[in-house]
Amino acid sequence: MLFFTQNNIEIEYHSETGIIEVRWIKILQEEHLCTMWEEILKCIAKYNINYLLFDASHLDYIPFLHHERTTLIFQTELPITPLKKIAIILSEKVPNLLKIENLFRRYTHLNSPNLEFKLFHHHYEALDWLLEFTKY
Repeated sequence: MLFFTQNNIEIEYHSETGIIEVRWIKILQEEHLCTMWEEILKCIAKYNINYLLFDASHLDYIPFLHHERTTLIFQTELPITPLKKIAIILSEKVPNLLKIENLFRRYTHLNSPNLEFKLFHHHYEALDWLLEFTKY
């Protein structure tokens, strides 16, 4: 079920697996970034979500990692949600994959030690990891 769509951003709730999938095309403008996070948090709260999948496989740059709103969300808002896992699908063209991974690990470890995070290059690998040990 499509939960939100605006400015090349789509947030879809997959009720059969309990996953929120976030997708966007082209560059994500900074003013749309806050809207995206607000909608993600609304969807998490509404459906008691455990799994979040960012599909950034069509991008060459990941803008949401370096924004102060993202930092604040990982420090204050995500730790009080039921989220257990975050998967990000990235193109191999994205520079500094290790830097992105380290940044997310730092966010999740410091503020949500029970929240797991992992980078992927393929959609099905990400889904398999998100749903391992889960019967849906």
